[in-house]
Amino acid sequence: MEDILDDEAAELDSGVRARIEGALRGLDRRARMTLPGWRAMLAALEEASDEPDPDFVDWLSAEAAFGRIQDVALCRHWIDPTVPLEAAVIMPAHGVLVTSATLTDPGAVEDGGDPFDAARVRTGAARLIEPARTLKVESPFDYAANSRVLVVTDVGKDDPRQTAAAMRELFLAAGGGALGLFTAIRRLKAVYERLGPELAKAGIPLYAQHVDPLEVGALVDVFRAERDSCLLGTDAVRDGVDVPGRSLRLLAFDRAPWPRPDLLHRARRQRFGGEGAAGRAWDDALARGRIAQAFGRLIRRADDRGVFVMLDAATPTRLFAALPPGAEVRRMVEPIREDVLGASFCPADACINTPLLVRSFAEGARQAGAEIREGVGVTRLIEEGGRVVGVETSEGRFEADAVVLGAGAWARKLADTVGIQLAVGGERLQVAATVPVPEIKVEPLVYGPLVTKQYRLFRDLPSWDAAHFTEPYEDEANIEVLELISQRRNGEILMGCAMDYPDEIDLRPTVEGLARSLQSIVQDFPGLRGVAVDRVWAGILPFTSDTAPIIDEPIPGLFLGSGHVYGNAAGPMTGKLITQLIMEQEPEIALDEVRFDRALEMPGAGVAVRW
Repeated sequence: MEDILDDEAAELDSGVRARIEGALRGLDRRARMTLPGWRAMLAALEEASDEPDPDFVDWLSAEAAFGRIQDVALCRHWIDPTVPLEAAVIMPAHGVLVTSATLTDPGAVEDGGDPFDAARVRTGAARLIEPARTLKVESPFDYAANSRVLVVTDVGKDDPRQTAAAMRELFLAAGGGALGLFTAIRRLKAVYERLGPELAKAGIPLYAQHVDPLEVGALVDVFRAERDSCLLGTDAVRDGVDVPGRSLRLLAFDRAPWPRPDLLHRARRQRFGGEGAAGRAWDDALARGRIAQAFGRLIRRADDRGVFVMLDAATPTRLFAALPPGAEVRRMVEPIREDVLGASFCPADACINTPLLVRSFAEGARQAGAEIREGVGVTRLIEEGGRVVGVETSEGRFEADAVVLGAGAWARKLADTVGIQLAVGGERLQVAATVPVPEIKVEPLVYGPLVTKQYRLFRDLPSWDAAHFTEPYEDEANIEVLELISQRRNGEILMGCAMDYPDEIDLRPTVEGLARSLQSIVQDFPGLRGVAVDRVWAGILPFTSDTAPIIDEPIPGLFLGSGHVYGNAAGPMTGKLITQLIMEQEPEIALDEVRFDRALEMPGAGVAVRW
């Protein structure tokens, strides 16, 4: 045919020439581009080398149907698909424009990288002699006002019945106009079987990729035209739908779109990511991109409004960094009671592992030269000539130029040994921990209504009414409940906290305290009613009547760092200030509000203190 084009150029009309050229392009694509790949694969089999080709990944594929193998294939794929892209598209072109709303990776910015790094790798631009020019244009859409992002935490992602029930309620609440996205065809079909009849009863049509005998484009056209229909789909729907307006107002994802760990992905992860944390970062970037693509289906015009729902409670918060500014992620706390009228949310809230934090501080002190002796009891302070010169302990006398009293609620008793009346009390908080329940997600922590009376910021509100935030059983037992739940990484949930003020420091939890605390949990977090309790304990929280610590040198040689209600926050700064006092330096902040001789009420047994 090439000879005909050459020899008969004068006689061929444009139509015949176009048909011949089209046939040549088809042969070129099917023969010249495909056959060398087949030959290379067969040659690799014949050579049977132990060293794999660094540019390709090969695998044997078997397709089964009705329990029997129907087809077997030897497959080969470029590890870096931009190599043929560069040869076929980029190199012959005078210039290439690559544009997408999800080219940049915000997660890379958080890690201190370039948001275009991943795009350079995936487009082949990283191999260009001249670096590609980049431009990032901010979206004109008001995502904060027009979108909501919710993570539902009480759906078992491996149970298609629960997924179908969740989507049914969401789709019915939206009145249609909903898109359900799946990461596996099998789960899509299982949910479709359960969801279709339920939506049909409400007069809402349901269409599904891989089920309805229509290609994706036709299904999307139908979905767009029928304003209140629903559509289920997988990757092709997630990445290629353009449905502006009311036809798409709800998008529900069945689970986090992690890449499938097949041979091809593992090879690419090794090439572009690496081992360990670098490989996980590559997976994160892929998942973030898919979430961004899915969210991008929802808001296509300035007046579009929609809700994005993730039904996978295990989706890490870091993946939502892909969402545009203003799209705030909200996780549903499933144990909470259903008749809640309102709540406040603080995205900066966090939980710490206190024992781990204390051990970390101790290790830092050791590395700085400190000697730490554990299990040594201090019985009294030693004063000579009007100066504190050391301590008496269970292992004998220790002398020092400076003695720092930072013994929390125990500091008051030690200060008495040198005639100092320290206005520091001890508040007992009692806690119960459940067995690990990873299927329930509480992030980062949730306070119940009974906690509000403890904080001045609530009590000072004009609408404050103590009757709404107290229970009769608190007065009956002379116990106040600091009602909260939080969850550790291993899945166990901490529930607390009964607060009381015993005459002597006592680290034992009481039946009364635990009963009142758990009574409030059952009442306000009924989803935890059937969870098994693993252990209980109590801790002592030091406090002063004005909730500020005492940082001072009341007599020479004795430095006080006591009474920290908020010790995790104020403790490190206290250490720095006391160091400055010991070194006779000017403290970097004024100490007037934390002096020993300021007006403080001496705490008494059974007398509650408010913060």
